[in-house]
Amino acid sequence: APVSVTVNPNDTGSEPDCSPIDFYFTGGTYNQNYTFIRSGNGLLRSVFQAGSTNVMRGFVRSQNNYSFKFEFERDSNTTFENGFEQIWIYGYHLDSDLHPGAVVKISGKPLMTSYTLASFRYCLDEGRCDAAQIIFDATGNFAEDGVYFGGDINVRFDKDFAFDRTETGKLTSLAFLRLAGEAYNEKYVVMDLNGHDQRFGNLYTVPVGENDFGWMQAWGHSFGSCITSALPAVLYAVQEGDLINKPEVPWTATFRGAVSLVKSGANTLTLAGVNSTTGRLEVAEGRLDFAGDGSWAAAGEIAVSGG
Repeated sequence: APVSVTVNPNDTGSEPDCSPIDFYFTGGTYNQNYTFIRSGNGLLRSVFQAGSTNVMRGFVRSQNNYSFKFEFERDSNTTFENGFEQIWIYGYHLDSDLHPGAVVKISGKPLMTSYTLASFRYCLDEGRCDAAQIIFDATGNFAEDGVYFGGDINVRFDKDFAFDRTETGKLTSLAFLRLAGEAYNEKYVVMDLNGHDQRFGNLYTVPVGENDFGWMQAWGHSFGSCITSALPAVLYAVQEGDLINKPEVPWTATFRGAVSLVKSGANTLTLAGVNSTTGRLEVAEGRLDFAGDGSWAAAGEIAVSGG
């Protein structure tokens, strides 16, 4: 049977009950569908316990306001086989923190968020520095306002074109974030295309300083982050739309290995990193610029096929 976890405000006055609630998955195969709702303020966390292996065969859904969080504790291994979703009610984001050694795999049915964004962040834990990992082994994933990765996280694709257009027709934007605080200075995102072509909307860098994503404790350029693949793979970047009402900021993450880039869309994409990839660089639409030390010096081929 499906499981619905609902936390409501108390009825003693206008102020909601702000007590935090934790819901633990401690290991095993879960066949139920889980829906988490919190209609008032206060934290509601879905926690995948340290060292546990969890196989979620039903969908896992949050119908949430800003106070909901998924927490993947250290060395946990969690596979979502039937959907990992955030559904608009009060509207905010699918907020996920991964601790060292945590593995999250989205398999079978995709990650879906409506009218919001999906964030996956590394949490500093007990001084350990081994990166968490997210594996996309499903197609049709989308996040309305983009998918954001921050800190020491490895992202791997096991399917071609894992991300699709959203419910309103936008392509999912991609951003790598530097997390605030000195402890995160050497924490980077490594996105491994793993030989699989991918398509995203805007490659987006969160501006330094005040920004609308301050609630994520994220800021600035992720200079050490990269997109790589040992086997040839193409990243299609479609720079289009209003960049979520944000200014254009140079993309500082680099391309390495054998990754090719095809830039399309009317918006300009500016590369600020020193890209070591031997892959192909193509401008199919719009404009591609370099800023500062930005370069793509080892390209097997450079082509302007339009734009």
